Amino acid sequence: MKVLEDYFNLKGISEIDYGIAYNIEEINEVKYWDKNGQEVILKEIPEGMESGIFCFKFQNGEIRSL
Repeated sequence: MKVLEDYFNLKGISEIDYGIAYNIEEINEVKYWDKNGQEVILKEIPEGMESGIFCFKFQNGEIRSL
């Protein structure tokens, strides 16, 4: 999840509660919900992210895989 953490830091995004990152065939996006419950969809993925679907939660200053 380090690639995802670096991506959010680079974008200045810090109020994440949880989310899903998709890097499969034609779906390449990161969807997350902030601490206020607002959904945010980024139509890109971080460079170097492995293929798959990843559910995550921001906890203790780090992104944790669910």
